Amino acid sequence: MVLLIVPPVAPVVPHAEIRHEETVNDNYFWLRNKEDSKVLKYLKDENKFFENYKKNNFKKLSDQLYKEFYRRIVHDDESVPSKKGNFEYWKQVKKGLEEPLFLRKKLPNGKKEVLLDLNKLKKSKGYVGLGSFEVSPHDESLLIYSLDSKGHRDYEPFLKNLKTEKIEKLPMGFVSDIFWGINENDLFWVKENSSKRPYQLYRYSRKTRKSELLFEETNERFWFSAWVSLDHKFIYTRSGTSEANTISFAALELGNLNFQVVAPMRENHKYDVTNRDEEFFVLSNRKSDEFEIYTASSKKFDEKSWKLLVEAKKGRLIESLHVFKGFSVIETREKAVNKLSKLNESKGTLEEIEFPEPFYDITVGPNQEFEATKFRLTYQSFVSPKTTYDWVPETRSLDTLKVQKIPGEKYNSSEFVSEMIWVKGRDGTQIPVSLVYKKGARDNGPAPMYLYGYGSYGISLNYNFSIIRLSLLQRGVIFAQAHIRGGGDLGEEWRKAGKFLKKKNTFYDFIDVADFFQKEKWTQKDKLAIAGGSAGGLLIGAVLNERPDIAGTAHLAVPFVDVMNTMWDESLPLTTQEFEEWGNPKESKFYSYMKSYCPYTNLKKAEYPAIIVTSSIHDSQVGFWEPAKYVAKLRTLKTDTNPMVMRMTLNSGHGGASGRYESFKEDAEEYGFILSRMGF
Repeated sequence: MVLLIVPPVAPVVPHAEIRHEETVNDNYFWLRNKEDSKVLKYLKDENKFFENYKKNNFKKLSDQLYKEFYRRIVHDDESVPSKKGNFEYWKQVKKGLEEPLFLRKKLPNGKKEVLLDLNKLKKSKGYVGLGSFEVSPHDESLLIYSLDSKGHRDYEPFLKNLKTEKIEKLPMGFVSDIFWGINENDLFWVKENSSKRPYQLYRYSRKTRKSELLFEETNERFWFSAWVSLDHKFIYTRSGTSEANTISFAALELGNLNFQVVAPMRENHKYDVTNRDEEFFVLSNRKSDEFEIYTASSKKFDEKSWKLLVEAKKGRLIESLHVFKGFSVIETREKAVNKLSKLNESKGTLEEIEFPEPFYDITVGPNQEFEATKFRLTYQSFVSPKTTYDWVPETRSLDTLKVQKIPGEKYNSSEFVSEMIWVKGRDGTQIPVSLVYKKGARDNGPAPMYLYGYGSYGISLNYNFSIIRLSLLQRGVIFAQAHIRGGGDLGEEWRKAGKFLKKKNTFYDFIDVADFFQKEKWTQKDKLAIAGGSAGGLLIGAVLNERPDIAGTAHLAVPFVDVMNTMWDESLPLTTQEFEEWGNPKESKFYSYMKSYCPYTNLKKAEYPAIIVTSSIHDSQVGFWEPAKYVAKLRTLKTDTNPMVMRMTLNSGHGGASGRYESFKEDAEEYGFILSRMGF
């Protein structure tokens, strides 16, 4: 590949639209068409320029980082087996292979079987993403799974006979989900429309090879999903938005499914449902944004008959329920920390499961059996590697099953500091910020800092352990996460304070946190890197327009930066469902507000920091043209000499490369750019 020494210049092609009686010009609208050879050439030229800049500025550092990541990988590794039916299931990775193998063996002493080897599929496709994966629960001889071969979330369904090894492609087109019904003949699957909104539920007969439509959600703003209960007695459907939903259920044993509505859709009512045999547990915000837990019977399931089991507690958000035959576990979030509790059903109280650190991250599962006597979870923190436990409700004990190893170096968690601080925002709001750094990092004045943010959809930032982050920490870089409004870190009120016509709170919180760290001499501008991905990329783009002097370096990953054009076009994936987060720009109040912060719209002549933008051409969640247009336009406006590079991968999607080694290579490039700008 011939490398470009100077950045490419995207041609200006005038394009105008009338919106709310004003003319909107977009000179880079043409970049939306990836079938256009000129678009592809421009993207490849940007990649050539990125490679040239890397070669001359940080390739040696990037290569070193990759070697560090590689050294810390457990190349031959296995997950802890999880029991389901007569088998136990687990995943395995092997040295040199990008993707996992899915395995099982019959209990107690059966032979190991390879159910699926994604590496064989990756060789022919270049990219492989696994969607659904489920063995038939009845005779355990059939596997259904779905695969995405581009990164666009287009999942094709397959059925594998585990006795004969025969694989057949199922005649359904693309599916967003597929799962087993009452027997090996019946499959349920969910279809997406052209804008990738799940909206139809079908039942497929393996005997007739035909599908029967069971349900269609016609409201374009409603997201649809369906699933089978853990005890395999009921099928559930859910329709709704991030603000309100309705759920229906039907008994699986009936030939003709008779769906009953749990609670009809009404404004601002969100709820979830699970069951233990005929007893239903409902998680609802009908009386409190912190949510409460109710019980009800499948025989009489109107809201008036719900019985309050666990009442709301201020400052404690109940997030989800896990109900088994003999016990229940509840996930909550308090003061930006996710917690687990045993539900005492006789008292209606939550008995918290204790963990050793003040803030940490819990991942639940796999818990695949309704009659389980143990609860599987994975614990980690900024300084504690992943530990897989079985929590035993009878003894209240945590049985350690596996602790993540870090080969290639002697890792000692006591060498690092992990803490939570609270930063006062401009309106008096206390913003939680989680940090991890090596002891002594602050001893010699302002230190390099990597500040990450997201702040949308009520998504909370977690405290995961990262072998790649160690390369930052060991170089004295402070890693910080700003738990800004719009996320779910402090509950529903926190989420609502950073969306719709309050979205700018998200950006102001982040700016105030960045300013705090510089004012208090934790870091300084040239040593500060700010980063965010997807909606977090919107955050960084909006912050840079508001305060282009805020940092020395910025990373925008798969960034949602062309807010106005995307939200105006209802034919694009996700747009209509996104109205519940950003607002509908067809309404003048939202149009004016969104226009005032849209990163692409508000680019201006100014001195911006060094910028790296990363994206993928097959991204179905944030169109590749958004970062491409952003970079093309900003190149004509920025008045500084700081570098701006874009890496556009041509064989992946929103989450980047599918393989573990490929993913580490991308991480090494991103860290390499950032660290080189910090002076490393």
